[in-house]
Amino acid sequence: IANSHRKVLKDERNFQIIGKLTQVFHLQNNSFLNYISSKTRQEGKMKISFLLPSLFYNAVYSSPVYNGRNDHNRQLSGACIGNFDIQINGCDYKSILDALETEIPSSCSHGANTELQIITGTEADNDAKEYVSEMCSNAWETTVDATTYEDIKLSFNDDFMNKYADGKGFLNTETGNFQGEQSTKYPTSKRSMKAGKKIDAYYHATSYGATNSRLEATFKNVQNCELQSIMCCFGRDRQSEDNNGNCKLNQCGKNADPMDNSNLCWTEPSMTTYPNHEEGHTHCHGFAWAEDENDFISQLKYNNFFYVSMYDHLYTRGYVQNQVVHKDGNSDDYVPMCSCIENMPPVSRSDCTQMDVTLTFRLSIDPEYGILKAESLNDLDIDFNACQGYDYNDPTRNENNDLASYAVRLVAEGKMSTTTQYGMYETLLGYKYPNTNNNERVCKQAYEELMGEPYPRWCCTHDNKTCHTQSFCNRDKSACLGECKGEWI
Repeated sequence: IANSHRKVLKDERNFQIIGKLTQVFHLQNNSFLNYISSKTRQEGKMKISFLLPSLFYNAVYSSPVYNGRNDHNRQLSGACIGNFDIQINGCDYKSILDALETEIPSSCSHGANTELQIITGTEADNDAKEYVSEMCSNAWETTVDATTYEDIKLSFNDDFMNKYADGKGFLNTETGNFQGEQSTKYPTSKRSMKAGKKIDAYYHATSYGATNSRLEATFKNVQNCELQSIMCCFGRDRQSEDNNGNCKLNQCGKNADPMDNSNLCWTEPSMTTYPNHEEGHTHCHGFAWAEDENDFISQLKYNNFFYVSMYDHLYTRGYVQNQVVHKDGNSDDYVPMCSCIENMPPVSRSDCTQMDVTLTFRLSIDPEYGILKAESLNDLDIDFNACQGYDYNDPTRNENNDLASYAVRLVAEGKMSTTTQYGMYETLLGYKYPNTNNNERVCKQAYEELMGEPYPRWCCTHDNKTCHTQSFCNRDKSACLGECKGEWI
């Protein structure tokens, strides 16, 4: 098996367990090994650790130890919930435990945790959690409709999406409307128009769409996010007539700005600063998910990425490209449009979208192996809404549409660790001041603490479009006025 199914059976410990089971139950004619082989062929993606409880019981009840008896209810001895068959919204450890606490009769001598161990064939909470994790992951993979970015549009492959997330590619660099009245000065290209129609169609699809299928993504910009969150910061508005940003029908071009809702503090590694909106208008919007990979907001995080980046901001508002155009001294700084939050430059704040989800899972006892199994009814329904978070300084007060405040709520609900929360706050520097769209002082304070030197000041012309360093202005306000005809900022 190790040679034939190495891609599935990766854990050496699992090999050892299988070997021990084979020896203990004295299986004849390789029946146990044949069973594993057939099961891995049938279930391909299923992890062997999930199969082990089933394999164990199969080994027990088909072995000579039981003299041919096939009593699959034996391991359920002691369970309090009879005829176990329930439906719940979601499939994760907490949801299942909550359901058991509701279903378990008052006459039962044990609690929901023990009941879960009995019906999963485990003897400890951690083992039951692992069983549930594997079971629910398998149910998501095998019983919920799934789509990919190439299903949205065939050209949305990994290479295209990586460039898009970096703020590159024609969707970002072109100007023109995806919908509504078209500009004669900035006509939308055919390729942009086709892409826009595909994005809109996927969002509104009644099946295999953004609100009713699990979107999968493999492009690297949004993989392996250590801080359970993704943020986009847009620097340009390409679309007019949508009541967002300052792109006008025939006055748009490359300098139209999105609605300003944040401050870019600096870019790394050059530590180039952007005091007093020297970066121009920037618009940041993100989302976060749970530590449990089977939580709705975790399994469906790429649905949220599609909504935030491609539907709500690109298609609906026309917001594109990253926050800054590289200038002297920071050409090597990485400033993506969208990425894991730990890859984004420090900003004062970000808007936030959460998903409100319903998906029914049926939990029952497998009639063949006598242990818990799960399957979805494939009735997924997602609503995208502004995040409902808690104020950092006063968690009893609601603070909505703010990514830093949403992290406070996830911590309160046990879905995020404080370590992850404060990791996010290394990017969201104004976490103590939610929904303060202009908060340059947090950039100044963080920079001075980090660098041990004053936050740079700039001397600007009267229109604030041409800025010079302090040294250019000879470190004196009167010199600034003489050189730049502007003022210190």
